[in-house]
Amino acid sequence: MDNDASVRDSIRSRPGMYVGSTGPNGVRVLALEILGNAVDQVLAARADSIEVVTRTDGSIEIRDNGPGINLDDDRVRRYFTSHHDEPTADGHIPHVHISYGHAGLGLFVVTSLCEMLTVHTVHAGRRIVHEWTDAGLGHRTLENNGVPEGTATFTAVRFWPDRTIFGSARLPADQVLQRLEELQRLVPNLRAVSFHHSSAPEDDGLVALMTDNLRLVSDPIWRHEERLTDDTGEPIVVDLALSLGPHGSELHRQFPEQMLLYCNFFAVNDESGLHRAIRSALGASEEEPLNGLAVACNLRMLAPTFSGPTKQRVDDPVAMAAVASATTALLENNGDLRSAIAEMLAQE
Repeated sequence: MDNDASVRDSIRSRPGMYVGSTGPNGVRVLALEILGNAVDQVLAARADSIEVVTRTDGSIEIRDNGPGINLDDDRVRRYFTSHHDEPTADGHIPHVHISYGHAGLGLFVVTSLCEMLTVHTVHAGRRIVHEWTDAGLGHRTLENNGVPEGTATFTAVRFWPDRTIFGSARLPADQVLQRLEELQRLVPNLRAVSFHHSSAPEDDGLVALMTDNLRLVSDPIWRHEERLTDDTGEPIVVDLALSLGPHGSELHRQFPEQMLLYCNFFAVNDESGLHRAIRSALGASEEEPLNGLAVACNLRMLAPTFSGPTKQRVDDPVAMAAVASATTALLENNGDLRSAIAEMLAQE
């Protein structure tokens, strides 16, 4: 593990040595590494379709319709955060497409150069989402064992290139299109490829957390994305998902006396700065427990003090102000949520 930490530090301090550039071409190399592993599934006749999607938040997602991957296999998880030269349970060894003279890095390079990377897969009747943050130092698993019978299997890897390394560089669409066209001509089993940009709301990891991990199947989930800047002009993105099930719901049975907060998929059970920010925006005092309220937020920012463990991050004053602003906007845009909050506070 110490060696992996040393390699991670080396990757982050010399990114050009591993991906060739800290501009658009470097982002392309990250995408091609993940794309290469999807192509491996096609070459093994496990998949026949690949989709590449860029999103307005700067993330890139690559999806194949293969049988999914077994994320219970510790070796598979290590492919994203360490050297990997061991086969999976089915004998498959992910092809390392990034080498630059360093054997066994591949996906490890991608994770090390990302603010966040998620792997969402349906495999063997189970839906699993793994999320790594902070160049792979932070990790969370979300799982729902009960997917409907007949649910199509797939693997979707989505990553957010680290803005402290790549700045505002975006994936060069023309080069990706050219590569996909080449693959469709060269790989006999590849039936369909697609590349597009999406700005539409989506059932991403926040909704997966709510519906799968918290079992909020019928309770309403409100969403809002707020784009701000800090005092230095650096971007701040707050993506909120909030749910308040009626009394007697599964959410209230699980968390009867507290507000449950997830920040970048890390459970924050102790009272924190973000709890206080959300209470303030909702018009609730610190003494009010907000029974059964669940809030999940992806918070992406470059404020100098926004570093360290999650507990420190959620107490960052810039983070608190951003989340309070996003929560206020969510209330302003949703009258039904305002009514539900007022009813909840009246019952406390």
